[in-house]
Amino acid sequence: MASAKASIFGLTALRPSATDETSARIRSERPCRAVLAVHGLGAASVAFSLIVVSCLFAPLAQVGDTRPFMAALPEHLTANWLLLAFSIAGLTAVLHAARFLRADQARVVAYVATEAGEAKSAYLTQVQIKTRGRLAIIDLNTVDWIEAQGNYVALHCGARTHLLRETLSALAVKLDPGAFVRIHRSRLVATARIAEIHPLASGDALIWLSVGTELRLSRNHREEVHERLASRPQSDG
Repeated sequence: MASAKASIFGLTALRPSATDETSARIRSERPCRAVLAVHGLGAASVAFSLIVVSCLFAPLAQVGDTRPFMAALPEHLTANWLLLAFSIAGLTAVLHAARFLRADQARVVAYVATEAGEAKSAYLTQVQIKTRGRLAIIDLNTVDWIEAQGNYVALHCGARTHLLRETLSALAVKLDPGAFVRIHRSRLVATARIAEIHPLASGDALIWLSVGTELRLSRNHREEVHERLASRPQSDG
């Protein structure tokens, strides 16, 4: 599935080309096909069962026929051959519909997985910053933490700091929530850089980053930070 690049206010991102209408159509078709398959299977099964029971019951009970069971059964089957043929055809059609439904469900699962992968790729991976007439491309994987400075944000990458003309709130919604987490109304931290958290008596906490930086974690964001850390992929080391 193709993707297209977008650049807004110096921010480079990927957006998925799949439309919401396609996703909604596939989701709406699934329950309809499932209901039709179940109802068709039920109707065909009931019809087939009733015909078979009637063909077997009449010779057994000798209703209007005193011949032995094996002698009368072929005649009853022959008399109802058309209904039996329709019932068998209905069962066959329903089985084919069930196979198609399973294939369709597999297609929907694959589609949703692709949508999820492309949604993840829609988050920012790089930002473009103009410094002294030069355009610098900053990979967000190199950013340790982000700090609001008025209408700018400071991207802290080790010992270097880059200023991007963007508010923190506007930038935060474009970042991968699994990669960055808000620890204060004016700060975001890369979850991969969080090394230790030390609670304070006030309810806040101190966060130590792997690069040696110490930041304050607001009590209003402690629960969110712990949830993100719990879902963070564990390193093999």
